[in-house]
Amino acid sequence: MSVRVNEVPGNTAIVISDTDASLRFYRGLLGMHVAGESENYGTEHEHLNNVFGAHLKITALRGAEGPGIELLEYVSPRDGRPYPTDERANDVVHRPTVLVTRNADQAVRDLSLAKVNFVSSGLDCESDLRAWIQDRVSCQRPGRPRCRD
Repeated sequence: MSVRVNEVPGNTAIVISDTDASLRFYRGLLGMHVAGESENYGTEHEHLNNVFGAHLKITALRGAEGPGIELLEYVSPRDGRPYPTDERANDVVHRPTVLVTRNADQAVRDLSLAKVNFVSSGLDCESDLRAWIQDRVSCQRPGRPRCRD
């Protein structure tokens, strides 16, 4: 089962703690494809991120069109602070990610079967092609609740 992500409006970078787990969500459930991989480290990257000793594994994902998502796994240092567990949409730290699909009804059905936690209840997909979800790998991003099977 895979939802087809058609577009990611604007390039997005998400810090994660486990690339493989994140790929199970974005590639396995959302149908995005890996467009590239790299490891970035060194003085320039330390200054870019203002993190001494930064060494990142970067995985670029794309939908059918538009910009994509970059998954950033800090190989080192691994001491980043998690999001607060009680983070809400009106918090300054809140950063939503928008994914667009042309078949939102099917996406909601497929993601519900996969036990994805939806942020919004009572989605009316006929009037809006975007479904806001709390992604399953957000638990891999610092501070999100652990995924449930």
